[in-house]
Amino acid sequence: MANTDAPFGLKPVRYANGSNYQGQSKAYFATGATGQIAPGDPVTLTGSTNTAAFGGHPAGTLQQVSLATAGDGNPLVGVCISVGFVTTDSLPYRVTSTDRVIMVADAPDLIFHAQLDDDGAAANWGATESGLYCNLASATANTTYSRSTWELDGSDVPATDYSNQVFLRNLAALPDNEFGPFAIWEIMINLHQYTPGAISDAGRFEAI
Repeated sequence: MANTDAPFGLKPVRYANGSNYQGQSKAYFATGATGQIAPGDPVTLTGSTNTAAFGGHPAGTLQQVSLATAGDGNPLVGVCISVGFVTTDSLPYRVTSTDRVIMVADAPDLIFHAQLDDDGAAANWGATESGLYCNLASATANTTYSRSTWELDGSDVPATDYSNQVFLRNLAALPDNEFGPFAIWEIMINLHQYTPGAISDAGRFEAI
């Protein structure tokens, strides 16, 4: 039975020590830059904070994030879990160029589920991809269902490349999930902004 094409971005499922993910997240400020942000979208730090009070948060207390950039060398701080409401009419995703507080799962030791796309060599991804690195493929959020449509980039053949964005652990143990296009993999963020130095120097995944 072929895998179903139903992208959802990155979904946190548990921590590296085996404990379940239970919704832990931190508030961040999304503003300025164009691009929708929906649950499941990866985000990156911009190097600033909120310059004025917003949503009950005093000025300077929220780190600012923007939608991440897919591809080699582009870091991530975590994944959007939810988008805070400003009014009763607020949408459950961040509309382009609006100010919203978003909740981000930002722990470096989180394990995520992510779907592989069907590009390039995706059909060849198998058991030997475990322990290698790959990049993400960006996509515009699905505003009907208010969720991310980012995937793993099948055209970027997994390799021992520490400048790639994510670390591949194994195929997710889900019903009817099999190797090949649209398979769901367990991954960890490799280029995480809360881990010091280059991953190749830190040896972050040597014991996993």
